[in-house]
Amino acid sequence: MREELEQTISRFLKGLNPAILDKVELQHFWTVEDACKLAVKVEKQLMIRRAYPYAPTKPAILTRTFAPSDQTLTPRKKMTKGR
Repeated sequence: MREELEQTISRFLKGLNPAILDKVELQHFWTVEDACKLAVKVEKQLMIRRAYPYAPTKPAILTRTFAPSDQTLTPRKKMTKGR
């Protein structure tokens, strides 16, 4: 029994996790292989986000300015071996 490509893709999509399906449905693909690759990519992204749920998605913005330090840097003395 052979089925149409659209039917195969539809069956594949219906078997996906709903969170993955939401992302995969937004993209266009022409083969089952493309749909599978996209689903794997989305799954990896979701796993990373679950592993680091509190990781910032945007760079931190400093809200406080810091005054320049009064300390001056002095170079270190060069150390010699054996002495």
